[in-house]
Amino acid sequence: MIKIALIDDGVKRNSNLARENIKHYKIENGNVICNKILEEDCCGEHGTMCARILNQVNKEIEIYDLNIFRNGSADVEDVILMLKFCLNLNVAVINMSCGTQNYIDYKKMEPVIENLINNNIFIVSAFCNNNILSFPAVCKKVFGVRRDISKILKFGEYGFQMCDNLNIENSLVANYSSPLFSDNSFLSDGNSFAAPIITGQISNILKYMQDADFEKVLSKLRTNCVPLCRGDNITLHVENQDLHSQIPIVCINNFNIAKRLQKELQDLGYSSLIFYDYDRQGDIPIHLYCHKDEKVSCKLICTIERIYLPDLIILNLNDFRYQINNLWENIDLIIENKGKAIIITSSDSIKLCLKIRSVLDYILAFFS
Repeated sequence: MIKIALIDDGVKRNSNLARENIKHYKIENGNVICNKILEEDCCGEHGTMCARILNQVNKEIEIYDLNIFRNGSADVEDVILMLKFCLNLNVAVINMSCGTQNYIDYKKMEPVIENLINNNIFIVSAFCNNNILSFPAVCKKVFGVRRDISKILKFGEYGFQMCDNLNIENSLVANYSSPLFSDNSFLSDGNSFAAPIITGQISNILKYMQDADFEKVLSKLRTNCVPLCRGDNITLHVENQDLHSQIPIVCINNFNIAKRLQKELQDLGYSSLIFYDYDRQGDIPIHLYCHKDEKVSCKLICTIERIYLPDLIILNLNDFRYQINNLWENIDLIIENKGKAIIITSSDSIKLCLKIRSVLDYILAFFS
């Protein structure tokens, strides 16, 4: 049987699945342990439904139920632990009907994800339901999945719909609607339940092509897909939001000054993130949230503010991104390094500083 890892919130024993074909694991005290005494209240409806959908696409599978959720949330460290555990289990496919929009969290996961891919273990990941870039669904050699909104597909069918910034393997669209699941009010219109459709289809391919690599599996998926289906577009900005930033936005043209300020703020208990352009340095590349020639906007600022929830945002971007008429509606301060001096420009004043502490005091005024 094909081994499938289901990283989710647990699978209930009364899920109409053959018990001999499913093994349950959870995390306890930083270790993965076999969940022999399955507590039903510790298992969610989400993972259970994913398992039922997967089982309808291919019944000849062995499911490893890997529960990473506690109290409705999962730590990135637990996700990494379970991904490493998948290497030990030697599973063929990993289903992640979950993900993160946080690039910093993803960078922590990246080494183990690359290790899994290099070991020919296939990863299927759903996009987040607000349909902006999410990880690992957007990553190279990860099968990223969205729900079908075209009404063309039947249950278990899938297709491809390309979007900007996505590889072909990140562009899968699948239909999970079925009368078989009409008893479950939990089944919602989201991307989560589209992922097990693709996981099941990949496992069907592996039944007859056990040694298939990524390229062969992708080729087979493309051969068997249904054309003209459609999913929600993956966008760079969070939509339907209050376009008004609640935190200070600071532009700094010198990475060393940005890092020193970031450290000073951290020591005082304030979190900040440096967003940077292609040829600059920082914490998070800005191109994840804007196009190559896009300028600073309320949508851009509010998107990164909503995802990362910092106390302060530092922008280390190319000059052209600030060439807008309403700059001071989006930016609070511009800090430039001119020789030994630091120039602070705001909407109504210009201040010359000789010490980082003076710059810090100016910024701290926003929190008072």
